[in-house]
Parts: sequence; structure tokens; C-alpha cells
Amino acid sequence: DTTSDRLMAEEKLTQEIEGVRSDIGDIRFEINQKATEIAAVNSHVELASKTISKISTSVDEKTSRLTQQVEHTNKKFEGYHQDQENWIKSLQQVTEQTQSQSAMNKSTLESLIMAVEKQGENIVSNGEKLIVLEQG
Repeated sequence: DTTSDRLMAEEKLTQEIEGVRSDIGDIRFEINQKATEIAAVNSHVELASKTISKISTSVDEKTSRLTQQVEHTNKKFEGYHQDQENWIKSLQQVTEQTQSQSAMNKSTLESLIMAVEKQGENIVSNGEKLIVLEQG
């Protein structure tokens, strides 16, 4: 009677272990899937950062050229001096606003990158814990 109870208990325990192993396999699959998703997000964030940098550089170059053109025109047509000063001020404001927006965008992207990296670290840590649990 105790032998059959012991065999039933062992069978039940074996089934539970197999269930846990199956769950661990599912969790590993989900971790790999999330890691792939994070890699894709990192790629998009990096691309967005490069794009913002290129746009910022382009705006700076164009603003510089426009400022030079305005200064040249200012020398050429002194009668329009006040209007041109207003243009320069407007261009400086646009430049400052663009640089400010670019800095905010860069900061936002850096924050996103840090959050994604932290999430990746958490996933790796959880995966390592699962492996230790499975081996233990």
C-alpha cells in the first residue's frame, strides 16, 4: 500500500517537474522574443538619433549661410539695415529654438536608450535567475 502511494507521489512529482520545465521553456522563449524586440527598438532609437543629428547639422549650416547672406545684403543695401537686423534676430531665434529642440530630442532619446538598456538588463537578470532555478 505504501509502495503504490510512493509511486503515485513520485509520478505526481515527475509531472510537476515536467510542468515547471515546460514553463521555463516558455519563459525562455518570451525572454528571447523580448530581447529581439528591445534590439529592434535600440536600432530605431539609434537611427532616430542619427537623423536628428543630421537635421540639426543641416539647420546649423543653412542658418549660417542665411546669416552670411543677410550680412552681405546688409552691407550692400544700407537703406534696409533695420529690416535686415530683424531678419538676423529672427534667424538667431530660429537657430536657438532649433538647437534647444535638438537638445531636448537628444535628451529624450538618451533617456529612452537608458530605459531600454535597463529593461534589457532586467530581462537578462531574470533569465539568469531562471537558469539558476532550473539547474538548482
